[in-house]
Amino acid sequence: MTITAAAKRLYEYQPETQYEIRTLEIYHPDIGVFRLCTPYSDKTLVIESDAPRNAGESVVFTASALDMREPNEGTGSSVAMYNANFPAAGTEISKLLDSIADTLTPVEFIYRKYISSDLSEPAIDPVYAYVSNVVFNSRQDVTINGTTDNGAIRRTGEIYTLDKFPTLKKL
Repeated sequence: MTITAAAKRLYEYQPETQYEIRTLEIYHPDIGVFRLCTPYSDKTLVIESDAPRNAGESVVFTASALDMREPNEGTGSSVAMYNANFPAAGTEISKLLDSIADTLTPVEFIYRKYISSDLSEPAIDPVYAYVSNVVFNSRQDVTINGTTDNGAIRRTGEIYTLDKFPTLKKL
């Protein structure tokens, strides 16, 4: 894992004037790209040069009440699961998910961490993952879980379509 000099300084000395900026990029061809960040205000950040979209460009991440958790951060679990919690966003995220028509294409999930003193590159290697689960609770809070394992790959050896299996229409 690559860690920038700014990140090393932050983690070693913990200066009060510097802070982490955690970002989440969600992408699916049916809904496009959503870029969110913490804390408090929109940020213009430079995406890594080998990113799948807008490589090497400055892009805007929208401030969100996002609570982004890395694997093992506060959970004690050994599973490489990234959790993004959105307070009171159930209605908006539900509408967004309902607009996905192509359910065979996984929703991509890119987690990046920047340091406030250096917005020219992510502070650590970005994590490219896939949305594995979406959980809604009674308070309209939403948790999106992402894992580096693409679950769509390990399903069946063949996609069951009505063209290949016309008798499925009767089900």
